[in-house]
Amino acid sequence: MAHSSISFSNSRIKSRSSRAIRSSRLNRRRPAPYFRRFAKNRQIKAFVDGVTAAATGAIAGAAVVLGRRSIVDVPTVLICLATLAILFGLKKVPEPLVILVAGAVGLVLNR
Repeated sequence: MAHSSISFSNSRIKSRSSRAIRSSRLNRRRPAPYFRRFAKNRQIKAFVDGVTAAATGAIAGAAVVLGRRSIVDVPTVLICLATLAILFGLKKVPEPLVILVAGAVGLVLNR
């Protein structure tokens, strides 16, 4: 008897989780109705453009500060140039892979 109640409860959990997955897939396919209304608003577009520019500037500023502190000798300059060449030259290179490879090269060069 306990076995049948466990199987019943497992089937309820499975059906609920499959409904949740289907629901999340539907939500990804079509945007929310309010999105269309706000996407055409000029003021919101201007706000988003301003926020994007500010975030880009902040990230660029942080990159300059980090670069000044970490690019201090010939090996780090070479790693930096090679990384920039890879990121700008190749398409769809995962950034975590670039970071791991650059870190490994740094470990090898500093032994």
